[in-house]
Amino acid sequence: MSISDSLEAMMLCCFSIGWYWSIFAMLWTRQPYGKSAAFVSCTIVGYALGLGAKLLLWHAGQPFSYLIVLYSWNLVVTGVDLWLFLYFAGAAPAQARKGRATNGI
Repeated sequence: MSISDSLEAMMLCCFSIGWYWSIFAMLWTRQPYGKSAAFVSCTIVGYALGLGAKLLLWHAGQPFSYLIVLYSWNLVVTGVDLWLFLYFAGAAPAQARKGRATNGI
């Protein structure tokens, strides 16, 4: 394991903690505050490209890198975050319409 692989693994672990916090906050508040579907989607593409690069290196004969697991895990966690964003962003307008209907406005 090289130093660059170790640093990349630490970066992925730090990003993963950030996604856990984001998911927790969204589940707690039920609101997608401060989020952008475009940003999360771009991050998913970045993780997919990083995963693809590691898989190509493995396919080319390099030893299996545990970074494949970390990229895959971050891809899944970020996908959950995007799904929650879309779910709660879609639920917010419906709740607002329901609130108007019950308030007689």
